Amino acid sequence: MDKIIEKLVLFHQSDVLTIVFGVTAGLFTLVGFSTIFISMNSQHKIEKAREFLWEIGNIPYKYTKYNDDRIGKETYHLYSLYNSILNSKDKTMRNLITFVKGIFIFIAFSWISTCVFLMNEFHIAELIYVSLIIIVAICFLYLFYRFISKLCNITELAGLPKYEDLLDLSKENKGISVVSIAGISMILTIRKKSETHLKISVGFPVPFTGAGIGVCIYGNKDNSKEKDSSEFIVNDYEPRCWIEKDKYVWCLNNASYFELNLLEFEMPQEISEINFQIALNCIRGVINVHFDNIKIEVLKNMDIVSGHYFNPNRFNEIYVENRDQQREQ
Repeated sequence: MDKIIEKLVLFHQSDVLTIVFGVTAGLFTLVGFSTIFISMNSQHKIEKAREFLWEIGNIPYKYTKYNDDRIGKETYHLYSLYNSILNSKDKTMRNLITFVKGIFIFIAFSWISTCVFLMNEFHIAELIYVSLIIIVAICFLYLFYRFISKLCNITELAGLPKYEDLLDLSKENKGISVVSIAGISMILTIRKKSETHLKISVGFPVPFTGAGIGVCIYGNKDNSKEKDSSEFIVNDYEPRCWIEKDKYVWCLNNASYFELNLLEFEMPQEISEINFQIALNCIRGVINVHFDNIKIEVLKNMDIVSGHYFNPNRFNEIYVENRDQQREQ
């Protein structure tokens, strides 16, 4: 055992310390250059992601008329670009980060091993002092190690909302009203189930979640002498269904890529035109989406296969601080 300890004694301590210090300094220089390169790449992604985020937040204020197919197409385009930036997998960057993290581990190991080899040469006070310095230095290395690990995760690094959060209608991220974007980009789809029944569904350019959908349908009578010439066909603003990803049906029509089937109802008699209102119910409140009146003759003459697609005419928002408490009252 004594012979083993004698072999572990460093006889040229100053030379060893000089070499360890030189190698460590060189590795830190390499880490510095690598970190600058990684940071510049991450900063570029963060700037582009913020630009797309600002454009997404500007969608409800960009258009004065909502019966425009460009709203859905622009929403899909911006959401797709934002998601591609957040989830882009740059293999070179990941390999470089792994390489830098490996350097940190090597430096920490070299410091600890050097201290172990020299511990026989130190007095107790010197050993405690050197050990404390190395422990503090390794703690700083660990903090920087964690920082380097986050450089690929730009949502956490820059405080950007996740893609899934921008799909949740119950959340408001960085001042972006997701429920307003869902309302103006919604497309109403009416298909003919039979000669007497219609099938109603709504579509969105992206798979929004976190809200329920209510429907109000009423018809207007022609040449009626009654003061109130409209009658309700369906009057149900309470959620008929909850928006969930697994309920969507992929459909490539008029930028309505994700469709939800709502209901089927019998085509009313003695009605000249019909009107639809869709309510999005979420924690933050309710948004009522209104569509133009549709002539009943148009619905009767459409074929069963194609169906008709309608963009919103207008919408209004009702926000409450605690909607559940309001219901109980």
